[in-house]
Amino acid sequence: MLVFINQFFRGVFTSAISIFEISQILKNKEAMYSYVQIIVLNILLFLGYQFLTQLGNLVHDITVNTYLISLYYLFNVLNNVMIYIPIYIICYIISLDKLCNLFNNINSLNKNDDKFQESLNSRLYFTLVSTLLYLIIKGVIYIPVFGYYLSFLFTSYSYGFFCLEYSCYYKNISNMQKLAIIENNPYFFIGYGIIYALFVQYLHYINLSLFFVILFPLGVIKLAKTNIYTLTSTNYNSKIFILPIIIVNLLLSIIDSYTFRKPRT
Repeated sequence: MLVFINQFFRGVFTSAISIFEISQILKNKEAMYSYVQIIVLNILLFLGYQFLTQLGNLVHDITVNTYLISLYYLFNVLNNVMIYIPIYIICYIISLDKLCNLFNNINSLNKNDDKFQESLNSRLYFTLVSTLLYLIIKGVIYIPVFGYYLSFLFTSYSYGFFCLEYSCYYKNISNMQKLAIIENNPYFFIGYGIIYALFVQYLHYINLSLFFVILFPLGVIKLAKTNIYTLTSTNYNSKIFILPIIIVNLLLSIIDSYTFRKPRT
């Protein structure tokens, strides 16, 4: 029990002091330029999402009967699933590149020089798994009675994992090892992401987005400096990600069956 409490508070403390990483960025012109690029990229993403949201509200305002109201719900599905996921994937890949540029200009970061080349298919697969995990976590809040508390807990965990994703990419750590790291240190990552979860709970969406784009790169930099990457177990059989993995595998198998179906003669 004491080990779990120690993990949690170590994660909270490490995340809290990540703000001081800004001093490393300000010392390097190239690092500062990359940092500004990351902020601008995410602000543009936020503005694009806000435009789609406002467009959805406009569609809702002009729906005057039961036939048109279905158009509003269809738009919501497209906005939150068919549009949100590609935007997230594109932003994720671009942000990886920009963050690596930022990391490379900070001399105090410990990078793993053993190059690990993971295929694009593998990266896209785990990006889909991660995206689905975040969508499932958003739905947890609708569980009766305990949904609010579980949502806060899982939101903290997801933000900790989000920081881990970027730091693992920089340190050339495979996705399977990444899952093992977060499964061996769950309380640390809950503590590491709890500040972001508090922002989600108590800040307006605009303020939340502004704080996030400024603080998130600092959180990733700080996490990359920790010794959390030493594995105590090589068990890669995910428990936390089992549901999104099952769903993604099912969806891909359905797409594969329709894509490569032999034409009838």
